[in-house]
Amino acid sequence: MDEKVDKIYNYCFKILSFKPYSEFEIRKKIRGRFKNLREKILNEVLEKLKELKYVNDEEFAENYINYRTKISPRGKFLLKQELLKKGIEGSLIEQTLDKINLDELDLAKQLVEHKTKSLKSFEPQKQKEKLMRFLQSRGFGYDVIKEVDF
Repeated sequence: MDEKVDKIYNYCFKILSFKPYSEFEIRKKIRGRFKNLREKILNEVLEKLKELKYVNDEEFAENYINYRTKISPRGKFLLKQELLKKGIEGSLIEQTLDKINLDELDLAKQLVEHKTKSLKSFEPQKQKEKLMRFLQSRGFGYDVIKEVDF
């Protein structure tokens, strides 16, 4: 059985060397790779990975939000949805968003400034409608969208 546990650890170290994963994602990947694995062994492996700080949902959520904010900005709503899909608890997401203190209005303004360049050929009213839908699709709430100057 130790040989199988070693294989699981090696697999985890390998995939974690490429990118970080939440505990939920790691659990799913291990189950997909190692069929018929007992829950006890899986839990022991995950506890050890957490102990060694290879898996940390709080750190994962913080890094994910920071990365998304810089590379492809999203509103809080969409960030929450994405993190929930990755198995992060709602309370942890809220806590992390509060900790980071995300300025949604500033992000929305940056997106509008960038997106406006590709909408120059449209009439101002049509351009505004498209920009509002764009921000909504990126997870920004109406309260943020109405504050943005179009």
